Amino acid sequence: FLVGVDGFLLSGITAEDDGEYGLFPVHSSHGVIERCTASGHSDTGIYVGQSEDVKVRHNVAFANVNGIEIENSSNVKVIANETYDNVAGILLVLLPGLDVKVSRGVLVSGNRVHDNNRPNFAEPGEIEAAVPSGSGILIVGVDRALVEENTVTGNDFTGIAVGSTL
Repeated sequence: FLVGVDGFLLSGITAEDDGEYGLFPVHSSHGVIERCTASGHSDTGIYVGQSEDVKVRHNVAFANVNGIEIENSSNVKVIANETYDNVAGILLVLLPGLDVKVSRGVLVSGNRVHDNNRPNFAEPGEIEAAVPSGSGILIVGVDRALVEENTVTGNDFTGIAVGSTL
């Protein structure tokens, strides 16, 4: 759990069954999350929230509600990760009511996003309980997201979907 950290490295960490979140930098910048594994979280395995200039690369996220979530963040690169057996593999989202009001310039490239069909086990009434099972990559409300050269297969609801928060 990192809050307000400028310049961080999370590398080679295994986060397993830690409650809502595995790795969680918020209001942080100029960081790297690499070669980590996150599983068994009732919200998100690898979360980046209200942050900027973060690289999420070469990680594995499985058995979470959201494998990787980028929330109200800008200039984030999600590269060469594997997400499977989550409710949703990768979620890019702009949520209302948070301190940071923008989410833009997010790159999702070279990831393997497969078989994210786990039934949603989030706490009823929590916002993540609304994430549809069987989702590969969901983009909701984010400006200027680029999704390229990913392998997205076996997600029963949608492979890649774009929506609005309006």
